Order: sequence, then structure tokens, then C-alpha cells
Amino acid sequence: MRALPPSVIPTALLIVFVTLPPSPAFGQTAWAIDPSVRAAGMGQVSVGVFWEPATASWQNPALLGYLQGVHYASGEVERDRFGDTRFAWERFLVGGYGVGLLLNGWPLDNLGEHTYDVESETPILNEQGEPIGSLHYYDHQTVGSVGIGVNTFEFLSHALPPLSVPLRKLAGFLDVSAGLIVNDTEGISGLEQEEWKVEAETQDYGVLARLTPVNSIDSPATLPRVGDLLQPLFGGIRIDATYGYSHQNYREATVPGPLTDSRIRLSEYIRRGGAVRLSSGLPQSLRGWLNSQGLGFLAESLTPLISWGIGWDHDESILYVLEEKHTTFKGSGWELTIANIFSMRRGRIDDPSGTMSGSTSGWGLGFALSDIGGCRYDEGTVPNTFLGDRTRTGFALYLHPIGIWKKLQGVRQI
Repeated sequence: MRALPPSVIPTALLIVFVTLPPSPAFGQTAWAIDPSVRAAGMGQVSVGVFWEPATASWQNPALLGYLQGVHYASGEVERDRFGDTRFAWERFLVGGYGVGLLLNGWPLDNLGEHTYDVESETPILNEQGEPIGSLHYYDHQTVGSVGIGVNTFEFLSHALPPLSVPLRKLAGFLDVSAGLIVNDTEGISGLEQEEWKVEAETQDYGVLARLTPVNSIDSPATLPRVGDLLQPLFGGIRIDATYGYSHQNYREATVPGPLTDSRIRLSEYIRRGGAVRLSSGLPQSLRGWLNSQGLGFLAESLTPLISWGIGWDHDESILYVLEEKHTTFKGSGWELTIANIFSMRRGRIDDPSGTMSGSTSGWGLGFALSDIGGCRYDEGTVPNTFLGDRTRTGFALYLHPIGIWKKLQGVRQI
């Protein structure tokens, strides 16, 4: 099949970029791909999911303030049915005392980057449906990110020792978090004999408010009567509710355009969402037996015994190709976790464009050794009209140095 005539390339370019996003020519880069496997199973919901800050912080940087310890997460999206698109990621994060840092690609260049690779040989047909040529397109990008998030009252309780007691009590009931992430995208895109660099710096910010009206698991004294009633059967209960907001690419970043000397404004994403999570602790009798056997750490590892979280997002994407276009996107989902080990997830995506509408599913398996560290494996499947259902897989490893130190000192972390 002969190469495509230069005069036809601009029209064919648009066809390819519509079917293979994210493309720099379509106002998107690899920065725009959500790496959260948990979100994939829950209808792409992340903005208010405070119990998964390591990857959910991609949608809302404020969640970085909930990080505890050192986190490493990696994963990838399986290749599409054409076998020509691959997205993989690593995330490296540290946090404690109400402050969390995202260190993707910094200070080590090869640690914590997102990579996106596309190789496509697309046939071009004439009006009669006959092949008149082919279009070779490729795109190779890497994304490094640096971010910070602060859980306000938790941070102040450690920064202001004289006020630590009242601030920690307040933080157990209510907190407000804020965060900022800066993403640096670099790469090369090519179309036939044309090649251009992909360089862009995008900035994202987010805020989150959390309310915990009931928590008789960690603080039985919060509601003494409720705690006395529930401790024998459920080991107490905890109820959390959150509302989050984030704006990705709020500084209106641009990227070099193909085949021209112009620059294309990258898409913006405005996300609003919330979540509610109900958790139950270990029954008092089981906790007491484990403690009597010298297995108190196992009681902490299995808490919460059951947790059920639901979330919903209402997102708006703004594209600046040819004209400004606003599109709304809705997602909702739930997650059921048993013994802090096995998780099952279901969700639904409502996308007006029809590209990703449908049901999502996922599961996860992991173990947390008290407040020392742990690991997880997760899978999530998202529908895609053009590329077929896409399955994401991810692995996470985390270590809590502060928890280890306190264990060694014989002090139980509060």
C-alpha cells in the first residue's frame, strides 16, 4: 500500500487522533490518563476517595495529605485489541504528620514516571471504500510529577505542640485538605515523515473536606453510649463523608502542534465529587482472644473488619481544538472490603460521547501488617467503544517508618 499523499495528511490526521486519544494534536497528552486501578473498578470515581491517596491523588491532589509512610505503586493498561497502544506508570510518594509528597521522576529520573506509547498503521479509504494509502503514526511520552498535599488540622496538631490535643480531636472529626501537582510531559510524536516534540507543563490543584461524625473504632469515647453498645458485636463503627473539587491544567498549558508552528492549548478537567464510607471494627471477643494469644498486631491488621464505600463524580472536560467544547462526565461506584484484605468493586460511567459508557468492575487483594506496612494487587476493567474493554492492573507496596519506630519504642500509635 503506497504512502499517503501530503495533501491528504491533515484530514487523515484528524481521523487518527479521534480514534487514538490522548493525542497532542487533540489537546491531550499522557498526563490526562488516570492511573488509578481502584477508580477503574468504581466507575472512575476518585475525587473524594480519601482511603486511597496513593493513586486517587491523580484526580485530586488534596488527597496527598492523607499519605502515611513510603508508597510505591506501579501498573499498566493492557494493550487494546489492535495491540498498538500501551500505558504504564509508577508512582513514588511519601507522607506523614498531615503532609504528603508526590515524587514521580524526581529526584531519580527513572523512578515514578508515567509512559505512553502508540504505534499505528492506519489504512485510508477513498469514497468508494478502496484503500488509497496508509498513515503511520507514533507517539512516545513520559510524564514526571512533583506534588504536595496538606491535611490542615492534622499538620497543625504536630506543628503547634501547645494546641496539639484540641487540634487532634478536631482532626478526628473534621478536616480540610489542599494540594498542588506539577506535571512535566516530554516526548516525540510522528506522522509519516513529519516529527515534532511534545513538551508541556501542566498544574493541578484540589481541595477536600472530610466529616467523621461517628468513630467508635479508633475513639470509643467519641460517642460513649454508641461505643458501649457496638463494641461487643462490631468493635465499633466509623462513618466518613467527603466532598472534593479539583482543576487539572488550571494554568492553561499548551503543546506544540503537528505540521504547523502553532501551539495547541491542552484540555482542562474540572472535577467535583464525594464519597461516604462505613466501617466496622473487630468484635470485642475476637480482639481480646487475639491479644491473649500475643497476636494483637493481627487484630490491627484486620481492622476494619468490613468497610463499604460509595462515591460519585461529576466531571467537566474542556477541549480547545478548533473551538472550545465542554463535555460532562458522570461516574458512580462502590467498594466492599472484607478483613482489610479482599475488595470487590462495581461502578458505572455515563459519558455523553459514548466512548466509555457502561459498567465497570474490579477487585483487589492485599495485606497490611498493623501500621508497619503492606502490599496490594488490584484489577479494574473499563468499557471503551472503540478499543474494547480495557483492563488495568496495579501493584502497591508501602512502609510506615513512623509506625515502625513507635512499635520499637513500645508506643502504640494513636
